[in-house]
Amino acid sequence: FKKGFAKGSEHFRWLLQRFQSSRENALFVGDSPTDLQRAQDFGIEFIGVAGTVPTGAFQKLRSDVSVVPEISHLPALLADASPNAVHF
Repeated sequence: FKKGFAKGSEHFRWLLQRFQSSRENALFVGDSPTDLQRAQDFGIEFIGVAGTVPTGAFQKLRSDVSVVPEISHLPALLADASPNAVHF
């Protein structure tokens, strides 16, 4: 952990560099509209996890955002979106 290192641009840049990836291959799973805004600002995809906030809170920012009721539903959503992808 690095002081002042929170979710957001610096964090996303570090992760992309660390895993030698690009924004096009990044997905941020978050539980708040603030997380969605951070993903949008950085230009990466986002999936919301309802629970702390209702699904509608995410959809106010982006009407087409994917939201799962809990994290355990994420693998099925990813499999439906990319049937040929490898998930672990």
